[in-house]
Amino acid sequence: MQETGSDIALRVHMIVGLHKGQATVDEGSNIQVYAGLKNWGTEARPTWGNKVNGLLVSTKSIYRTEPVIDDKKFEAGKGNVYYVNEGDFKNAVLEIYRPYVVMAVERLQK
Repeated sequence: MQETGSDIALRVHMIVGLHKGQATVDEGSNIQVYAGLKNWGTEARPTWGNKVNGLLVSTKSIYRTEPVIDDKKFEAGKGNVYYVNEGDFKNAVLEIYRPYVVMAVERLQK
């Protein structure tokens, strides 16, 4: 935060997955918010820290409605085997990311 001059910093840990061909951000994903940067040391030997921080852990999964698979086949002993389109999966996770972070930050502000 000190190097970039930002007011807040986020640490986002997303557990991503696949459910019935849809990209998901699963429960257990979390966001940590840091604010109020302060130097707890001296000017010569700074020790940066935050006055405020918060943690929000998801208790439910978020799904993207459009599938991200190219094909699905049933294999004996394995069940359904999904062939994931990597580009679509990446884009789906990035699409979910923004509302996920916005919801978390709004929740932490309350």
